Amino acid sequence: MGLEAICQVEWAGASGEGKVLIETRELILRGGKALPRRSVPIASLTQIEARGDRLYFRIGEDAVALTLGAKIAENWAKKLSTPPATLAAKLGITGETHLALMGNFDTDELAAAVAVAASIESRQPDLVLARGDVGLGRRARK
Repeated sequence: MGLEAICQVEWAGASGEGKVLIETRELILRGGKALPRRSVPIASLTQIEARGDRLYFRIGEDAVALTLGAKIAENWAKKLSTPPATLAAKLGITGETHLALMGNFDTDELAAAVAVAASIESRQPDLVLARGDVGLGRRARK
């Protein structure tokens, strides 16, 4: 997601100014002495709601409020409430996609993405996926 803001933060009774970052799967708070650095999975946020210029949510027993401005608070609430795109969606694989595979697709994430497809190793693929070991960081020897 890559969103960030410097704002007033209230977290579990502590308050102060902090920098809040929203990444694909986590929310990060960088605060001062009153607000220590925290990093929490976005999936652990509950009761996400924008009211006025504030974004409210809960992390376990902790109530959190960020003063962001009305438009940003609403935008962030929507982003935090929307699950991240799956690898299949990022690759354009749907239930109607016919795939041709090259290489090893042995990781859980790749296997789940490929499982969404209508068929694998079709004679007329819509999409060709190739996975190889490219050896990044190594220099070719002459």
